Amino acid sequence: MRIDVLTLFPEAMQPMLHVGVLGRALEEGLLTVSLTNPRDFAHDRRRTVDDTPYGGGAGMVMRCEPLFEAAERLIEVNSLEHVILLSPRGRVFNQQVARELATLNDMVLICARYEGVDERVSRQLVTEEISIGDYVLSGGESAALVVIEAVSRMVPRVVGDWESVEPDSFYPEPVIDSVVIKLTKKKSRDNVVIDDMFFVDFVKKAFTRKRRTFVNSLGMDKEII
Repeated sequence: MRIDVLTLFPEAMQPMLHVGVLGRALEEGLLTVSLTNPRDFAHDRRRTVDDTPYGGGAGMVMRCEPLFEAAERLIEVNSLEHVILLSPRGRVFNQQVARELATLNDMVLICARYEGVDERVSRQLVTEEISIGDYVLSGGESAALVVIEAVSRMVPRVVGDWESVEPDSFYPEPVIDSVVIKLTKKKSRDNVVIDDMFFVDFVKKAFTRKRRTFVNSLGMDKEII
């Protein structure tokens, strides 16, 4: 799977792409994430990527020309069939959306800045808008990292043991017929792990966690269960 990201701040995203499970997936070639700066496609001396909004108003808007050119440069490596704008007005991102996106061969994520992007980008380039929640960010980079992290876990072999993915919270098909108790091999200083009451309490918490996974996956009100 290939993910291209259009961002004015690739240096801010780069470090997070090379840690943990995601970092290993990139190193092993299970996933490709490429960062492109639209400023590289601005042709004036100052490499301007923003402009005042047509008709006036506060703030600045990302110009469409650098974004169009940046996307066109990706044609040789990306189908451009799935161009996603990280936007507060988009479809709310959740585990089901992550699972859908993980089935794609490639996609482009556009990280907006300022007051957003020129509407022509949304109408002529973008195929879908996605929001990670009802709150305001200074830019789409954080949202893009959330999408990449969640989607990458759904890509085969990115997480070594698929059984580690299946019991995750919000997974669409939770397994509720058993409870997996997770302890590290190393004993604690006071050997509290072998205490009977601690173990009973631990089991109760494990069942509660499984119950929450089931409730989250169904999208049900916790008061109902």
